[in-house]
Amino acid sequence: MSLQQITVRPQGRGAALSGHPWMMANSLISIAKPIACGDPVELVDPEGRSLGVGLFNPNSRIAVRRYGSQPNEPLDEAFFLTRLKQACDFRESLYFESERQALRLVFSEGDQLSGLIVDRYHDYLVVQQTSAALSSMIEPIAQELERRYQPKGILHLVDTSTATLEGIEARRIWLRGAPPDSFVEMQENDCTGKWICSRGKRPVVITTNAKIDWLPLAGCQLLAESSMSVVTTAASH
Repeated sequence: MSLQQITVRPQGRGAALSGHPWMMANSLISIAKPIACGDPVELVDPEGRSLGVGLFNPNSRIAVRRYGSQPNEPLDEAFFLTRLKQACDFRESLYFESERQALRLVFSEGDQLSGLIVDRYHDYLVVQQTSAALSSMIEPIAQELERRYQPKGILHLVDTSTATLEGIEARRIWLRGAPPDSFVEMQENDCTGKWICSRGKRPVVITTNAKIDWLPLAGCQLLAESSMSVVTTAASH
């Protein structure tokens, strides 16, 4: 089935051809009919040439998140789970098993999964959603992560800034399991700096240059200064 087409301005064409994963709302010329958030669309230039496919969000300045370069490429569950597998396989190929206890498995645009970040903290996973258009994919992604890693818990996060920019509700919900006995739940912008996870043979340093919403303390210790008023000692293994 053909996707609904959206025509973009010349500057949008240049961005798409250079591989940029975003199409801003002010780069769109025309939309033939209303499109729901999360619906797949095909971007075309004024001459009708395809510029790839993506998911649409009428409530965001980032109107389309591009995921594919081929016309009418199906952006279905199988597509996103394949991308998820590729990202996890690649991250795991870079580290020994003992070094995979504190690891960013999915890095949004870096893994061609714009709007999705997945972090692993030993037995727990954090799925951070930064695109409303991906909402229907969160549960299938959680199912696949549960199958692959058998975590004790999977936390789904949508921070308040994302909620405002994307037109969705902020969320902090355990999709699987429950919080560990020893953990710290921080307010947004509470902590930047470096954390170290001492599990395994060699320590793994987690650098947090942006806000952190949640971090388990099982084997993790704060290394650098932060804006936290209280620093909690890491729990024993």
